Amino acid sequence: MSKDLRHEKNCLNCGHEVPERFCTHCGQENTPAHEPFSHLLKHFVADVVHYDSKFHTSITYLLFRPGRLTKEYLAGKRVSYIHPIRLYIFVSFVFFFTAFAINKHEEVEEEKTTEHAILQTATDTLSHVLKGVQLDSEGGKPGTSAADYARRITHTTLDSTFASRSDSTGWEQFHSVAAYDSAQKTLPDSLRDGRGERWLYRRLIYLRHKYNNANYQEIFMEMIQHDGPKVMFLLLPLFALLMKAMYNWKRWFYADHAIFSIHVHSFWFILFLVVLILGRVFNTDAFNGWGWMLGFFYLMAAMRNTYSQGWGKSFIKASVISVAYCCSVLIVFLLFLLLAFAVIL
Repeated sequence: MSKDLRHEKNCLNCGHEVPERFCTHCGQENTPAHEPFSHLLKHFVADVVHYDSKFHTSITYLLFRPGRLTKEYLAGKRVSYIHPIRLYIFVSFVFFFTAFAINKHEEVEEEKTTEHAILQTATDTLSHVLKGVQLDSEGGKPGTSAADYARRITHTTLDSTFASRSDSTGWEQFHSVAAYDSAQKTLPDSLRDGRGERWLYRRLIYLRHKYNNANYQEIFMEMIQHDGPKVMFLLLPLFALLMKAMYNWKRWFYADHAIFSIHVHSFWFILFLVVLILGRVFNTDAFNGWGWMLGFFYLMAAMRNTYSQGWGKSFIKASVISVAYCCSVLIVFLLFLLLAFAVIL
């Protein structure tokens, strides 16, 4: 018997008899309650190496062998691979975290660029005015002092520049729902917003105040960032349902299509994360089209390899599913936004 095992034959976890190293009832190893540090370290290294091996094998099959990971899992070979839901949660978390971190960085850079442009405009105007005042002085023309004139012109330039950014009409000029309601009451019935407009504007004003006066695009991005992963997770059963409609065979269960759906979505997250990073590095949107094409061909290849049909049938079914799924995603996100707005106020 190994030195790190207990001499007693009762399991410390469930109390059943342990004939050898592991309990046949609960699977716990029959080691002492107070383990030495070397034993803890050995288990830690074994678990890390084992997980890394599972992760490497799973990612390799997922990226470069479409459908292989699904076939292995459905064949019962599951110990060597990461569980599909764990894989999806990990990949989707990395995607959404990285995507919104990149978008946030781009917004900050755009704000800095805009502020720099405003400052440069004011500086150029000031230099031009000072030059003009100096010429007038040399010509003996009386006029306002250079400092006062430059200050007045510069303020005018800055006011006009910021006006193009801060001027707002309609609901955007109100900083609270109460102020909007009060303004509506002072207007005649013919000039008041309609019922649907009031419903929408009151919620937009509330969200602007909640998100520090952000515009509606930033509000929607914040909402999608917060609830987008949940919505995408709910779309997995819908995709599996479309797959079941395409392959309604007795030997295929709905759970089998769900596993296929999880693996395909995991690949799509990785693919579009790479597309997003490449677009950010090279400052171009040219990779988006290639990403959509590669995502479609991956789906077609995965369907062919998993369901063992020819390229022609796989192409037709992948096309139908892609169109139906894209329409479904748009409808679901629209319903999600309407539902999110409905519960506000």
